[in-house]
Amino acid sequence: IGDSDFERLGTMMMSREYMRSRGLLKEEEEEGGKDGGPDRATNEAFRVNALPIEVNGHVYKVRTKTFKMLDCPTIGELKEEVDLLCSWLPKMVMLDDGFDADLSALDDPTLLDNIEQVLTCTGKRRKEGTWKR
Repeated sequence: IGDSDFERLGTMMMSREYMRSRGLLKEEEEEGGKDGGPDRATNEAFRVNALPIEVNGHVYKVRTKTFKMLDCPTIGELKEEVDLLCSWLPKMVMLDDGFDADLSALDDPTLLDNIEQVLTCTGKRRKEGTWKR
């Protein structure tokens, strides 16, 4: 949670590195992957599809969660961010999946609804299952 793309993208990259070092990523996923990889910077929220992956009898489920706040908020924007964060943080923690949200485009009227749908799992659902490597 923070206002820096550097920290947000760094967190995503380190999670991918952990997954790569454990043999959880295929080659095509290492170069950015199906989800756009750590170089993605969008003004939306989404679940990161942390499917369980079995490697040598051990099941991994990596859940990277990032939340990008505004860079230089006004005092009013900061108050709104803190209120949203107080409401959403328990949902982010309880979400059994990865999560990424970027509040850089608060002028988009659908952004807050999209985040709420992702956190309450009322948005699009992905197919569950366990991958084996």
